[in-house]
Amino acid sequence: GMLTELGGTWFVIAASVALVILYTTRKRYLDAATFLAVQLGGWALQLLLKAVFAHPRPDPTDGIFTPSSYSFPSGHALHAVGLYGAVAALLLAHGPR
Repeated sequence: GMLTELGGTWFVIAASVALVILYTTRKRYLDAATFLAVQLGGWALQLLLKAVFAHPRPDPTDGIFTPSSYSFPSGHALHAVGLYGAVAALLLAHGPR
């Protein structure tokens, strides 16, 4: 559904790129760099944690697409939390005092 898509890979990538561009065009370079660091850190954390846990994926049920990476932690969940957590933190940092 629509809620699931808000955590999907392509939406998270598109939203992240859009936010970095938005912050950069508004000359909020520290915010852009912070947001970019959170997103890149999420990718690095995902790679590290998948290697540490090495949890295999269950057998595919549809046979159409089988990801080659380990199943834990969920990349979708990790990146969605990074996106929405960074947005919330930046909104709180620049909100009313």
